[in-house]
Amino acid sequence: MRREEVTRGCIPFLHVPLPHRHNPVVVVPTTNHVKVTVSVEEGGPPLVLEGRVDHAVARAVNTFLKHIRKELELPPIHINLDIDTGGYVCTSFLYVLMTNTIIDLLSGGIDEELVNTMQLIDRRIGVDDGVTALRYYRFFNTAYIWRYGESPIGAPKTIVLTVDAVGGSEHSLKRANPGFPLMDLITRLAGLNVIEGFNKLVNNDDVSDVVRLNNALWYAIYGVEVPRHDDLVVVKELEGYSIVRFKK
Repeated sequence: MRREEVTRGCIPFLHVPLPHRHNPVVVVPTTNHVKVTVSVEEGGPPLVLEGRVDHAVARAVNTFLKHIRKELELPPIHINLDIDTGGYVCTSFLYVLMTNTIIDLLSGGIDEELVNTMQLIDRRIGVDDGVTALRYYRFFNTAYIWRYGESPIGAPKTIVLTVDAVGGSEHSLKRANPGFPLMDLITRLAGLNVIEGFNKLVNNDDVSDVVRLNNALWYAIYGVEVPRHDDLVVVKELEGYSIVRFKK
């Protein structure tokens, strides 16, 4: 069996991961495309990855496959994945794209029930809400907002960003302290900011004030310093983060 998918890369555009809390996430497609080719055969090594694949992505995909084999009681199979990216693609999205395509090939299609199953596995692996939010990219050709335990809401018009990574770190973020002073207030502030950002994207309004607050929260909680430019936003990667220049 073989499956090929070409799609726009997506980013968790407005998202600040907070320990033991669930805030909305705004996902936006970008002009950068990525192609993944998946083939499944009997026998051979469990997984072979070709193309430029981040080590964190490879580890997460392998862990996901171990869980899904147990969940679906799959026989031993060999999966070959070939990735071809054009420009910056968020590693969280690469993980989602690769695992979505594998499940699509094995099951013959992806519906919301399967998305829920994959999100449960994501949680066992320990990824943040920015990753699980990306699971819905196939259902939208535009920006959407999602919060854990709720259904995603898509923008009523096409919204796509031009993006390029200009900095960041591949290292895991320092663990945020759940007892950080005013964490409840920060959680509320971050959530309202994400909702305001989505509304501004929908209305084609300037999002610079929303982005500034988003970046300020990244600095306050994780110490991530961002150059003071309104077209730069912190994007959570599977591990670490990127500083991304964006243009509507």
